Amino acid sequence: MIQEVFGRFLHDFKDNPINWVLAAALIYMVQAILFPSVRGAPATETGTAPETSDTRAADQASSSKKASPAASSSVTPASRDKIKHPETVVFKEYTMRELLPYNGADGSPNGKIYMAVSGKVFDVSRGANFYGPQGPYGNFAGQDASRGLAKGTFEKDILPDVGKPIDTLEDLNAEERDALKDWESLFVSKYPQVGVLVNEKDA
Repeated sequence: MIQEVFGRFLHDFKDNPINWVLAAALIYMVQAILFPSVRGAPATETGTAPETSDTRAADQASSSKKASPAASSSVTPASRDKIKHPETVVFKEYTMRELLPYNGADGSPNGKIYMAVSGKVFDVSRGANFYGPQGPYGNFAGQDASRGLAKGTFEKDILPDVGKPIDTLEDLNAEERDALKDWESLFVSKYPQVGVLVNEKDA
């Protein structure tokens, strides 16, 4: 009886291709269960495990440690000398007489150009094209430019006399005061303030 059933099974199995596919899948599953493969990275042809994210991280860390002495040695004393540090600004009081040398002409301290506007002294050196000796506002360099800016005139006769008290600007009308405020705001936004203007007796 058993032989007859087994023989019929073999006959049906042999004549149906689907049975071959199912049998192959069954054999593969049984083999995977009975003979599980060893987990882990297989060795390459060179006998080493293939590169992984962990090995890459370790290699990069090792490379950075090796490169760090060379990187640090690239900063030499000569290169440090070439590094420019921000210029130190000393905020101080200026009289008209002390402000006068900062006119951008030959002999100007450090080649600086200073101007006073509404009692504030600004370093306008980077605007030398405007406020230098050959600039359209050159007459204001080293001077209190408040009255000239308020009235919109750049003539020398509008400048205050050195040695006299600071111009109080009390006679300016509303329009001129507004113009002066606009100029002051412009200078505050564009140029560093380096001091204040004071009378000689207050210095």
